[in-house]
Amino acid sequence: MRDRRRVDPSIEHEPHLREGPFAADPSEARAAVSDPAARRSEQEVVDHGVWDEPALSAELAGAAPAVETYRGWLERAAARTTPGRSWLVTAGVALAAGAAAIPMAFLANTLATFDTISLAVLVAVLGPVVEEVSKVVVAWWVVERRPYLFRRGAQLVVCAAAGGLAFGVLENLWYLHVVIPEAVRSGAVHAEDVAGLARWRWGVCTTMHATASTLAGLGLARMWGRAMREKARPRAAAAMPFLVAAMVVHGVYNAGALAFEIGRHVF
Repeated sequence: MRDRRRVDPSIEHEPHLREGPFAADPSEARAAVSDPAARRSEQEVVDHGVWDEPALSAELAGAAPAVETYRGWLERAAARTTPGRSWLVTAGVALAAGAAAIPMAFLANTLATFDTISLAVLVAVLGPVVEEVSKVVVAWWVVERRPYLFRRGAQLVVCAAAGGLAFGVLENLWYLHVVIPEAVRSGAVHAEDVAGLARWRWGVCTTMHATASTLAGLGLARMWGRAMREKARPRAAAAMPFLVAAMVVHGVYNAGALAFEIGRHVF
């Protein structure tokens, strides 16, 4: 006669009805070796999780089970990050901000191919928007994806200011070694005015770029600070007022410079 084991027909022993966290069968760990989803990093697990959704908050759904949440991941990652590593990342981001500004520096100086109306829109509106974003895009990415790598908001301000300074320097080199010499050869600029233009560019233009980027950096610091205090994902809305202010400062300066240049030729 076959051994008939008693079968419990109730559902009380279903995994989702048991007390405490779910305990997987030990054999599943061995099977997971060949499963790509099981080899995801901590951040990938957090990014694909659902326990940070508002409907699953502790107030509505109770405490989260033994799964990875953004808060837990951020706290552990911040605890593992040493001050030395944090400042090393800051230096790297500052250098990368300058590298990211290089293509924008060349793009910003191809405006002579446009007519007056297109030039005005590009110089006063589109140019400042694209340039200010490009100067802080690297730091923004780190805040979005790895906020624990920074320990204080001042680091983000330094990164943003470095991006603005690098952009200003690259733009000046382009003007002083390419644009202005061509203008002198064509007669659009007098040779005796070159020294004054150089002083203006190194003094005023570079300061404007660094100032505008510093404003954007203050926004990034605010965005990062809220995320670290609340142990929640960074929200771009916290940084946008400062980024828009940087664009406005840049746009007003460009519009004034363009109006002065047009007026000088008209009057």
